[in-house]
Amino acid sequence: MSSNTINRSELKPGDHIYSYRQAYTYSHHGVYVGNEYVIHFTSNKALLFSSSGSGTPCPNCGYDGKAHFGVIKSCLDCFLDGGKLYRYQYGVNVVKFMTQIRGGTCSSHASDEASKVIRRANTLYEGNNFGDYNLFNNNCEDFAVYCKTERLISGQAVGFTAFTTALVVGGFVYNLGRYVYDKTRDRKKALKERAGTGSVCSDDDADGHQKGDQGWGL
Repeated sequence: MSSNTINRSELKPGDHIYSYRQAYTYSHHGVYVGNEYVIHFTSNKALLFSSSGSGTPCPNCGYDGKAHFGVIKSCLDCFLDGGKLYRYQYGVNVVKFMTQIRGGTCSSHASDEASKVIRRANTLYEGNNFGDYNLFNNNCEDFAVYCKTERLISGQAVGFTAFTTALVVGGFVYNLGRYVYDKTRDRKKALKERAGTGSVCSDDDADGHQKGDQGWGL
């Protein structure tokens, strides 16, 4: 886990960052958009597991864990909630991926350029348009990975659901399963709210162009 640790001075706009909560039992993910701000996706149940749900708005950004959920924008301090700062890795090779102790730290897919990542995050934030939070198929890591790559499926959730299997068949098969899931992240059209409609379209649709078949990204 420590290999992904970074200092604040190393942050770059467009970074996918995360921090562990509750003695490393789970991680919270978001996209750093610059000026000490992070856009992230939260559940209204998240306050049960976080000290940020105190009901007192942050004096710096106004974030209140009891009142704000969905796609939100908060200061870096509220995002970290007292935890350490980690940067999610993209474009890792199979050896690197397979040797990770836990899911939710890296992806074999390459990240898009920072300007696209930030645009997606801001678009989803402005429309609070990433659907209902679901731990297993629409969570904070899904949001951040989606902003970075336009792909879905959470490595954190895959790791959680595969934990029992890992105990039975061992680490290699567990990591192999995670790698297969990562390679088959479904490349979706970028969610983008159309003004006044609440519908979604892709980045290319917004420019009047049609995307080709994205397949399964294998």
